[in-house]
Amino acid sequence: MSGMKQWNSLRLSFQEIRHATENFSKLIGTPGIGKVYYYGELSIHRIRMKVAVKRSPSVFGQAANEFLMEIQFVSGVQHENLVNLVGYCDEEKEKIIVYEYAERGSLDTYIMLNHENYTLTWLERLKIVVGAARGLDHLHSHLEGHQHIIHRDITSTHILLDDKCVAKISDFGWPEPQSSPSTLGCLDPEFLSTVMLTKKSDVYSFGVVLFFERSTNPPNGLLAKFITSGYTRLPNRGKPSPRAEAREHSPKGTTVR
Repeated sequence: MSGMKQWNSLRLSFQEIRHATENFSKLIGTPGIGKVYYYGELSIHRIRMKVAVKRSPSVFGQAANEFLMEIQFVSGVQHENLVNLVGYCDEEKEKIIVYEYAERGSLDTYIMLNHENYTLTWLERLKIVVGAARGLDHLHSHLEGHQHIIHRDITSTHILLDDKCVAKISDFGWPEPQSSPSTLGCLDPEFLSTVMLTKKSDVYSFGVVLFFERSTNPPNGLLAKFITSGYTRLPNRGKPSPRAEAREHSPKGTTVR
């Protein structure tokens, strides 16, 4: 694939990825259309490491430029509190991206779904949110060339934990054309009137995560409606709030600044 030479050091063969995942038999999950994640173990620079393999089945035909942009986004972003890129494969029609594997899963498993086998201590919770804040700050303020990345969907689902309970923000790569700007309950209310996302939008969403990390209740239902200030009709009201009306008359799409 043209335009990939600068990332040759990250290129992995399809054979070694297939071997690492035991022929793609260790399914982790399918979080979205055209996304399938597998667990695997690879030797990188003679170091054995656990990885999450994101494979886009050819039937969905992920555009080459989307694949290229995701690698461009994540290859230049390395931080302890981010899910880092390990490598990629573009042989034949394959579009595979390999990331670090977060062994303990996502934060929502512990604070919203009542993990069956483990309860986080308050000290662990503090360590996790401080780590996630550092990862988000790195995306916003510490990338090369005065660039920054707006995550768009900061939720406890996208804060993963490694085997030492270190927080790692995931899914900060090139946004998919059909993706929602944020999860209901964590969406910056200003987006509803401006139809633009900024660093402050991420900070707002992170604040909602902190609130529910302390209360252990998920941001949904009636409370979420009030949090999002007019995302939907409020109870016992005959018409949408001003923010909802503004949203209906605003052009679709988002502007990242």
